[in-house]
Amino acid sequence: RKVQHIFLLSNTIFLCLFTIELILRLLHHRKAFFTNGWMIFDLVVIGSSWISSVLTIVRTFRVIRSLRLATRLKGLRNMTLALYQVIPKILSVSFVLGLSFYIFSIMFTDLFKDLYQQGYTDEDYFSSVGVTAFTLFQMMTLDQWSIITKEVQVAHPWAWVLFIAFVISSSFFILNLTVAVVYEAVVRVQRKQGDDRIVTDQGLVEVEPRAS
Repeated sequence: RKVQHIFLLSNTIFLCLFTIELILRLLHHRKAFFTNGWMIFDLVVIGSSWISSVLTIVRTFRVIRSLRLATRLKGLRNMTLALYQVIPKILSVSFVLGLSFYIFSIMFTDLFKDLYQQGYTDEDYFSSVGVTAFTLFQMMTLDQWSIITKEVQVAHPWAWVLFIAFVISSSFFILNLTVAVVYEAVVRVQRKQGDDRIVTDQGLVEVEPRAS
């Protein structure tokens, strides 16, 4: 109880400090305060924190206050801006992934729906389109995909071709494409903000300055 009391007290103190900071920024920037996306983000986070402090039912959501780190740390801020900018491209990639899921779900259900009833597989993987889609999602994460493939191969030795085609198209191609899209956006944000260094697997790499 004593530890909980200390936690609640410190929580209230920090929330008051954040609120005072927000009020001072509002008085300083005035109308410009509401044209800055990060300041509005702070307002939403602090406002929801006060609501969660008053209403017990939503008190669990006080953890969202940690999102304010995104406005304080440059790396997180750049990543947030990058994710916001690539939403249309990510939606396009998601559409391609969903189309691939639909095609393979129909195909696998039509070819392998009776394997569980015939005793070839230990679990029901392909009895319906919904079940097949869940199985494909599991395979996309590379979770036991080889085990499922070998069970199906007992009945259909040629099935490995379809399974490998799906794993390559979903797990390697589409997911890596998503990573590439996000990485490109991060680099663009860093260059726009005048940071001549970008992050790679080998560390920080200098980027040639843009021509004026």
